[in-house]
Amino acid sequence: MILRDLIDRYQVSQPTVLKYFIKRVIGNSAKEFSSHKIYNEIKSQGYKISKNSIYSFQDYTQNIYLSLFISKYSHSIICKMVSSAIL
Repeated sequence: MILRDLIDRYQVSQPTVLKYFIKRVIGNSAKEFSSHKIYNEIKSQGYKISKNSIYSFQDYTQNIYLSLFISKYSHSIICKMVSSAIL
């Protein structure tokens, strides 16, 4: 039901990729998350998708409170800015 609502609300053109992304996010709920790693996994399965789509999926899951992504902590302000720009 959540998947269908996401697809309808955000007009997702690749629902199978979104479903895989959500499974990975839920499966790694207490671990580190890498958008780049998931992007590479999806590309290796033969799907055509951009990194911007992965970042959009990440925003979608946060908007519906399915996940909360936290950037890595660092004392350095520059490292914090770079880390948040990647996410």
